[in-house]
Amino acid sequence: MIGDLAAFASAISRAIEHAGQGRIATLGINPDRPDTAFGYIEADGEKVVRFVEKPDVETAKSYVASKRFFWNAGIFCFKAQVMLDEMALHCKEVVDAVLGSYENAAIIDGERFASIELSAKHLAVAPRISLDRAVMEKAHNLAVVPCEMGWNDIGSWNAMAELIPPDESGNRIRGDVHVVDTVDTYISSDKRVIGTVGVSDLVIVDSHDALLVASRDRVQDVKKLFEGLKAAGHEAHLLHGTVHRPWGTYTVLEESERFKIKRRLTRAGA
Repeated sequence: MIGDLAAFASAISRAIEHAGQGRIATLGINPDRPDTAFGYIEADGEKVVRFVEKPDVETAKSYVASKRFFWNAGIFCFKAQVMLDEMALHCKEVVDAVLGSYENAAIIDGERFASIELSAKHLAVAPRISLDRAVMEKAHNLAVVPCEMGWNDIGSWNAMAELIPPDESGNRIRGDVHVVDTVDTYISSDKRVIGTVGVSDLVIVDSHDALLVASRDRVQDVKKLFEGLKAAGHEAHLLHGTVHRPWGTYTVLEESERFKIKRRLTRAGA
């Protein structure tokens, strides 16, 4: 989320200037606290000195105090060929895997739609690596644009909760929710009524896909749930309740061992 669009536009304009000169530009957020959830960029003016992985608390405090470090927002600006050249130099395995997946893709070119289904076999051999590790930590033609633009990466359910004003008990509520003796809890409902009695410091999120109940200080561990679903072969780790296809969407309404009911929406002409 970006709160100050004018500041964002100004930063992007400056980033475009760097990109026009053959650099890879990144936006650096002026940190207002020693946060351990973000990577940092050390800079000398607009010159990138180094990228730093998520630090511990004491290290983060020293970064903020030095005035030389910015949060890495993961917003980059570059000419396509410049990035392709850097990737060919620093992570050729990724480039080769992606090219292979495209060259062996199943391509459907219909009258009113088209789709490309990349080759899973070829893409699967690509290393699991972030752009920061693959390119940004190794490249030398980098620039950072410091900015203050009301940026929030909304990287956790706690961050999502902060977007909603609290009630007198510190609860942050979205949807049809009714509470009794509930304190400091974030509750979000897409459809069903949620009721709570005598709980505190929880995150409760009910969507069409799934229900999550977690302690507020453990919400980062939701990734462990995801890995568990993946290991169990549960389709929830791959698909939302509503699945998008080139011809439209389908939503699973109900299913059991002997039947499955879907609502299918087909685009006109598709």
